[in-house]
Amino acid sequence: MNLFEGARRFAMIVAGLWTLGILIVGFTIEKSVYVYYKYPNFGSEPQLSEGTCDDLDATEYGLKNFATSKGTNINVSLCFAAVSGFEGGKKLVPYKMDTKTGVIWGAHKYSTEVSTYKKELAATFQLPPKDYETLDKKANSKWWTDVKDLMLMLFGGLLCIYAFTFAVGWVVRGFMGIPRGSDSKAK
Repeated sequence: MNLFEGARRFAMIVAGLWTLGILIVGFTIEKSVYVYYKYPNFGSEPQLSEGTCDDLDATEYGLKNFATSKGTNINVSLCFAAVSGFEGGKKLVPYKMDTKTGVIWGAHKYSTEVSTYKKELAATFQLPPKDYETLDKKANSKWWTDVKDLMLMLFGGLLCIYAFTFAVGWVVRGFMGIPRGSDSKAK
């Protein structure tokens, strides 16, 4: 029985399983993106945000998934901007407006009134078709980044398997007095 031949076969099986696992993950990557839409003022249209919500903003996380015309999955969270101009210079989230006087009510992001307002707007939110192209581009960019990361994992893992196999073979050969590149002592 040749110990080194068995070890090489075992290393090839591990490398094959590693490659197969990475390929399975790679073929299941969906083109999807997670985005925020921000309501900058009371009664305004939501705008695609480049970042996340600010600390004082109210947020409605994880609305149902939407899809663009190209089938890209879009996961949406909504930001309701806290605005200044309220009593005492406070920044509050506007949730109601008196149509006769134009007075806007605001409250802290965790208040019951703001929670009710968030839920109402979240229930009627629709993905604006004008943003489809931008969202598709963001999803494509994210998909390519995910593929690159997987390739780094694939080659990094294979390199680690090779390095481990080489190091163990070198140590074992050294203790057994077997020359490099041979599986047995010279006779």
